[in-house]
Amino acid sequence: MTVESDRKRKTILVVDNSPEEITALRSILGQNHLIRSVVNGKVALEAATREPVPDLILLDVMMPEMEGFAVCRQLKTDQRTRDIPVIFMTGTPHEADDFLGLELGAADYLSKPFSAPILRARVKTHLELRQAILANHCRNRRPSAMTPPLADGDRSTETGTVLIVDDALESIDVIRKALSAHFQILVATNGRMALKVARQTQPDVILLDILMPDLDGYETCKQLKSIPGIADIPILFLTAKGDSEDETRGLALGATDYIRKPSRASIVLARVRNTYDLLIARRELEKRNRELEEALKIREDVERMVRHDLKGPLAGIIGAPELLMEDANLTDGQKALLKMITRSGYTLLEMINRSTDLIKMESGHYTLQRQFFDIHEKIRKILADLQISISSKNIQAIIRNGSGSGSRDEFLVSGEKMLCYPMLYNLLLNAVEASPHDGVVEVTLYHRGDHDEIRITNSGAVPEEIRQRFFEKYVTSGKKMGTGLGTYSAWLVAKTHGGDVSLDSSREGMTTVTVRLPAFDPTQPQES
Repeated sequence: MTVESDRKRKTILVVDNSPEEITALRSILGQNHLIRSVVNGKVALEAATREPVPDLILLDVMMPEMEGFAVCRQLKTDQRTRDIPVIFMTGTPHEADDFLGLELGAADYLSKPFSAPILRARVKTHLELRQAILANHCRNRRPSAMTPPLADGDRSTETGTVLIVDDALESIDVIRKALSAHFQILVATNGRMALKVARQTQPDVILLDILMPDLDGYETCKQLKSIPGIADIPILFLTAKGDSEDETRGLALGATDYIRKPSRASIVLARVRNTYDLLIARRELEKRNRELEEALKIREDVERMVRHDLKGPLAGIIGAPELLMEDANLTDGQKALLKMITRSGYTLLEMINRSTDLIKMESGHYTLQRQFFDIHEKIRKILADLQISISSKNIQAIIRNGSGSGSRDEFLVSGEKMLCYPMLYNLLLNAVEASPHDGVVEVTLYHRGDHDEIRITNSGAVPEEIRQRFFEKYVTSGKKMGTGLGTYSAWLVAKTHGGDVSLDSSREGMTTVTVRLPAFDPTQPQES
């Protein structure tokens, strides 16, 4: 397992004083998750705040010194850990204990001995719920399984619909009593009726009994999952059996979880609420994604119009010097100045044409066209384009090969040439503008094994109040016409290359910006 794949796996903290239970949990969950374990509650409180911070906590109820309820209470009152979902593990389930644990803020209960399919399914549900809620930034906007259950009066906005499918009327009554204060309840007493009701009403959650005459729960589930518009409705199986093979079969058909019959009312409510909350969080995330896609399209349309409007005047700026160059009376200095204006015009035109690429990079939709190129040559060209600004402030501009190897005037890097140009242009322009008169702008190039560095140092210090936000969007200081987009776009380009960019203002009166790009690798194919 690589370090990178470890970062992608969610971290689960197991709190149990039984080494055998920890080993069992590790064997069931360890392949897909990072498992940390502690054997008592006091150590758990400290472990929950230590990196990597757990994404989920599996907490045994009965432990010496500090029982699970006390641990949960402290976790839920600590700002750092209160949003981490907690699932209690117990070998002696009781209604009173269920109610207390859920009231303290636990998300669910697991009964010992563990059923591997159910354990995996329940862990998956709570990790997905946490991820979806964090993605939506809605922890403070709506109730979730990560916060203590609210009083009935606080649930007035709940509009979820639950379809109960069971041929036993007594079982329906028990579940209805557990849920009716929080959900609208629909009932079907057999599988065929369930299919009809689901098509007509499209409930949010379906509770489906397995053992029914004519059409059993498995076949009903299979048919529900084949109906467009119905297939995504989460299904929780109701079963009096505890057979691991049956559970595996149901989950393979697309069920979300199982509820054992008979089950305590608090557990039924918690499990349905968890499932419903995950459904709502996913819907919200899908809605936001659609809105972002629409906003991105509008933004691209606006950018396209702006580019069109800019190109007209820019054509005049580029064309005028070319006409003036035909004058035979021009001095060499005047010709050089006109060539610089023309070159700068074409540079600006290229940047305008590339502006849409920044939008694609922000949204993660940009496809990098990597190639080998000499960045030393690019930097020389940029400094030539900036020569008017450099000369007006009498700045000394220097390029150094800090690696001390290879041709002094060649420094090959791997990247997209047409993206690296505006990145370095923005950073060098920023350095020139920030440097005082008679200052120095020095560019030093380094090969560092797995990456290459472009280090830009200039006289003048970045104001302390913006150092932590230097590469954020719209952050600027001391520039009347500054937009705060130059350093941000440079950061974006570096990230798109799989590199990064950093700021160092530790030397008094000096500023260094370092760009790191993946190293030149002659064995790898590149774009021509």
